[in-house]
Amino acid sequence: MSASTTTNCISSGSPAILLDIDLSNQFNGPFIGFVLSTILLGGVIVQAWLYIFHNKDPWGLRALVAVLVLLDITTTILNTFVIHLTMVKHFGNVFESSSPKTIRYQLIGSAISVTIIFIVQVFFASRVYILKRVPSWISGFIMFCAVGAFVFGLFVVIDDIKDPSIATLQRTKTQVEFGICHSLAALCDIVVTAALLWSFEISKTGFKETDTLLQNLLQYTLTRGVLATIVQLCLVIVYFTNLNSQNWAAVQYCESKVSVITMVAMLNSRATIYERGTAVMSVNSGFIDISNMQNVISSPQNNGQFNNHDLEEGYSLESAKHQAEHTDLQSKGKAGVLKLHEYTYSANQE
Repeated sequence: MSASTTTNCISSGSPAILLDIDLSNQFNGPFIGFVLSTILLGGVIVQAWLYIFHNKDPWGLRALVAVLVLLDITTTILNTFVIHLTMVKHFGNVFESSSPKTIRYQLIGSAISVTIIFIVQVFFASRVYILKRVPSWISGFIMFCAVGAFVFGLFVVIDDIKDPSIATLQRTKTQVEFGICHSLAALCDIVVTAALLWSFEISKTGFKETDTLLQNLLQYTLTRGVLATIVQLCLVIVYFTNLNSQNWAAVQYCESKVSVITMVAMLNSRATIYERGTAVMSVNSGFIDISNMQNVISSPQNNGQFNNHDLEEGYSLESAKHQAEHTDLQSKGKAGVLKLHEYTYSANQE
């Protein structure tokens, strides 16, 4: 790796004294990435804390969130080791950033980041499939992109483990694998976002409260998709525009944290949507599930009371407000239902 180094030495019968050395070309990327990722780790911890005290999800989903958060914390610990080695333990050593030990720490962190992104993308791909608002081949394509990004990401890590050097990252084979990995990841996020947006849009019923809830879901989904896609595209652009530096590390250190924050934030957003919503609710766990239940129509005898219905798993609680509005809904043949069930987004429109 070429380095722009300016060294002024004073020697007077004693060892040279190092007065100034410019290591920005080697360390700008990792240092900036470390600072930004540490800040984002605070966001991960805040979202995890909110999730712990507000979720009523099954243990499977809780375990998934816990694993993602712990893996993400692990990447920060590994990044800390890298910064300590290059800027503290071996301060002034221009070759330490490209030493096998330092590169291995970075590679382990990269492998964990790729795994985190893969898990998050599979999670959202499964939501698209459960929605059944788009053709099943779209769900298959999303899975193809997620698996492809994961596999090529591991290829990059394996190649570098065999030959832990900066030169390995500059080889054509590694460049191709890196480009395919993050391009597929970006494409996956784009398709997931488009599929969810389309699913929510076509599920609008004309019922103001339900449509408002769907609009909130549209906003959360779009925000998550835009952030995830921008991170992946920026990583590809920075990597290929300056192959002789590690500036790409500034983005790479942050990508897993963006994925974890956006996923857990969407899970936590259910509480806000729940407070805004006054539709029929199935009290269970998970993401938001909007369904059209033709038979869930209140009867005059139940005015001002909650109805209980067996909706797959959990109990439906019908709001008092909608008791008065159900006469209109019955004439239109529509009923908006907001369920919290099995961490899914789904929407069925008559």
